[in-house]
Amino acid sequence: MNPPFSDKDWTDGLKPNEDKYKRFDGYGIPPEKNGDYAWFLHVLKALDSDRGKAGIILPHGVLFRGNAEETIRKMTCYTSGQKETRRLR
Repeated sequence: MNPPFSDKDWTDGLKPNEDKYKRFDGYGIPPEKNGDYAWFLHVLKALDSDRGKAGIILPHGVLFRGNAEETIRKMTCYTSGQKETRRLR
């Protein structure tokens, strides 16, 4: 998947605290003005929990940003069974 990079209006009326699909539960809510991790968590939630696989192209900055995005990155790496993150040049 290649979501829109740094989507500034990712909520588009969605109230993340009331998300009926619980995409952010256990990971945190992405920043309001940067939707990279919102898209990432959307894909993660949609995967089959036993055999789900996904490839997601995100901007290079997602590997280094702090605050809420750092928390989400750490939580997904440690709890989702993610096997690999690759940085392409």
